Amino acid sequence: MVRLKMLLLTLAYSIHPVYYRLYDEVGVLASKTSFDSKDSSLGRIETLSIPPPQTISSLSSRVMKAESFVTRTVQLFQDMDGEVPMTDNDHLPLQAQAYPGHLEDEPITIVCGEEKVDPGLSMQLRGKSTYCK
Repeated sequence: MVRLKMLLLTLAYSIHPVYYRLYDEVGVLASKTSFDSKDSSLGRIETLSIPPPQTISSLSSRVMKAESFVTRTVQLFQDMDGEVPMTDNDHLPLQAQAYPGHLEDEPITIVCGEEKVDPGLSMQLRGKSTYCK
């Protein structure tokens, strides 16, 4: 029982979030992973939920899934001013003490593009249906 408690404590201390702030071309967006009622654009996800290889592309995909951004493009920036862009193949050192977005006060900035709908997806599908008893 003591070993289990120690293992759970170790695991609890080894789980770290990645903080991010959402924007679009107009301004601030509310995050679905927001945890502060006074700051709805600040979201977070756990580092363990980011699949390998742990790159910016993996982080971007995970955030898009968490935020339900199916038809949006996103650009990630390492700083809040949007001056240091991150590229898809950049490695994320999530096992290190410090990594982009490891502090709530220094989140990654994510700028979302417009929602794009593929015209091919908006066609009505037709087909025969059969009902059997």
